[in-house]
Amino acid sequence: SSGINAEWPLRPGDIEKIVRDLDYHALQTNIMNVAFCDTKSQDFMDVDEDIIKLYRLGQYTIEYLLHCQEYLSHGTVELETKLREALRFRNEVKEKLEIK
Repeated sequence: SSGINAEWPLRPGDIEKIVRDLDYHALQTNIMNVAFCDTKSQDFMDVDEDIIKLYRLGQYTIEYLLHCQEYLSHGTVELETKLREALRFRNEVKEKLEIK
């Protein structure tokens, strides 16, 4: 046993396939398993402490990137709303100018 959570849906061969196929959907689907796995659980009992530290650093990095992704997604929604409002205003002004 590798000491890693055996209930993860990915097997080692799956990881190689994800890398080869650049399967970002699979990465996004499984990112929560990696980012929020409890490294203090029994699944990590036999794993070297330095490996756990590296893993935790990776987890913090993923959490930061998830935060950035959420922030950017929210910003995109706001910008799309402002764009729709600006286009609506432009069309109203255009119609008014055409009437005169």
